[in-house]
Amino acid sequence: MISIQLGDLLIFNVFVIVMVVFINVLFVKILWRTMIPYLFPKAVEEGYARGNISWFAAFGIVLFLGVLVQGVIRVTN
Repeated sequence: MISIQLGDLLIFNVFVIVMVVFINVLFVKILWRTMIPYLFPKAVEEGYARGNISWFAAFGIVLFLGVLVQGVIRVTN
C-alpha cells in the first residue's frame, strides 16, 4: 500500500505553484517582447515604452492580472 505523508504533498504543491507562476511570468515576458514593439513601434523607438521588461515587472503584471481576473470572477458570480 502506498503511504503519502502530508509533508510530501506540501512540497509537491509548492513546486507546482512555483512552476505555474514561472511559466506565467515567462509567457508575459515573451508576449511583451514580441507584441509591444509591433503594436507601438514609435513609442518603443522614442523610449516612451520599453521593448523588453524585467522578470520583476513581468511578475508584477502576472500578479495584477491574477487579482483583476479573480475580482471579475467574484463580481460576476
